[in-house]
Amino acid sequence: MPEVDLEEIKKNDTLRGSFLEEHRLFVLKTASSVCKKHLDFSFDEYSVALSAFNEAIDRYDQRGNFLPFAARVIRTRLIDFFRANGKENTLSLDEDDET
Repeated sequence: MPEVDLEEIKKNDTLRGSFLEEHRLFVLKTASSVCKKHLDFSFDEYSVALSAFNEAIDRYDQRGNFLPFAARVIRTRLIDFFRANGKENTLSLDEDDET
């Protein structure tokens, strides 16, 4: 996938919405991988991951590939979510288990 100009997406809500929609399966797959369980679009974890993906758009500085950066932000936000909610999960906090 060619890298897109996220600077334009940051400025345009319509482009951002389309970009989020185009990548919702990536977000779901990443969240499922981090959580080590099957998720669907109705899970809280998916909502956290989608919010993290949106955050990644804002934080991305055009260095490196966006999707690995977004996956790291999703992973971090899900870990924060589990810690804040005291959720028991099979989620490994070991950096060696990254996707």
